[in-house]
Amino acid sequence: MRVCAAGLFFALAIPFSLTACARPFEVDRERADDVIPVGTASVNPLRTDKEFQAAMSGYPVIRDAFSNAVNVPGLYGAYGLAAAKDGYVLARSDGFTPQGLALSEEFVFISAYDHDRQLNSVIFILDLDGRFIKTISLDNKAHVGGIGYDSERGVLWVGDRREGRAVISAVEQEVIDSYDIESKQPVEYGLSFYIDSLPATSSLSFSEDVLWAGNFSNEAEESQLPLFSLEFADVAEGDDVTLTRAGDSNHVRITKSGEIHITADVAFRTPKEVQGIAWDGEYLYLAQSFGTKDSKLSRYEPVLDGEDATFGKGRSIALPPYLEQVAVAENDEANYVIPLFESAQPTYRKKVDAFVDRVVALTRDAFEDASADDREAPQLTEIPVTVVDGD
Repeated sequence: MRVCAAGLFFALAIPFSLTACARPFEVDRERADDVIPVGTASVNPLRTDKEFQAAMSGYPVIRDAFSNAVNVPGLYGAYGLAAAKDGYVLARSDGFTPQGLALSEEFVFISAYDHDRQLNSVIFILDLDGRFIKTISLDNKAHVGGIGYDSERGVLWVGDRREGRAVISAVEQEVIDSYDIESKQPVEYGLSFYIDSLPATSSLSFSEDVLWAGNFSNEAEESQLPLFSLEFADVAEGDDVTLTRAGDSNHVRITKSGEIHITADVAFRTPKEVQGIAWDGEYLYLAQSFGTKDSKLSRYEPVLDGEDATFGKGRSIALPPYLEQVAVAENDEANYVIPLFESAQPTYRKKVDAFVDRVVALTRDAFEDASADDREAPQLTEIPVTVVDGD
């Protein structure tokens, strides 16, 4: 696959989809039995290109993007860190579940958690041609449902969870570059923000110093999308940590123990079952899915009326089940929207035949041609922001 800068691939535009029908899938043992070097992940797809195209026959916009796709790592197994008496040991799991997707100008980041909850969660790193670079281990077994990349500062943001509270943690690119999982230590965070207004961070996107975060819910009245405008203080030359604060004092609280708590600048009501969010500076994309039914990828336009803001003019497309995060990218040729699915994980691929074992990129034109105006898509309207309580 040939990619450049912060943009990926290109796809043909063909309309719409059919509901997936499950049938038994047999893993290709020759590919499954490939030796996976300790500390790395499998890189082969579960299906051949021909098999993938056949499985995606009900979703032409995905089917026709296969030639420029990258394979999801770890589908035949991957190594991570398992807690041991005196720290951690390297161990293999065949059940890592893809969750989050982010892109920098050099790398593709895919987060995953161990379905059996034995190993810490990980982030697989590929180059833009899909070649496996490394795995970084996080320091817990969080769901890591959302990740986002700050290209200006070279920071990967990770949707985290600690002691039942929503957290966003930052990993600096320099730390990622030097990290080696064979050290048997989790990667170090440069900074963590506690988000008091959300029970968990199951979706996340970073764009233009704005962090978008959300929490999955089956109830629309509980679904929201808070926005956090981040500000970072200048640091002296030689300091290791470049991220020192977020926003203004109205949205930041630091506890006596040093925890940084943030609250949103603004929040919007969203539809239920939102798994992923992405903002490309012009459109907001929401990925919705739950169970074996078709997923839904919707695009909204911002509408300003004085000081009031909404997102409307919803446009949607049906995609295969188990859609998770969605990312956006661009190059000199086009803008892209890039969905990531968890359906190739062993538990889920038993339930649907239309599982997606690779990451494909749809051009904005392809999305436009394959989607339709969605009268059922509700407007995203402003709701009150949850205020962070003091100590």
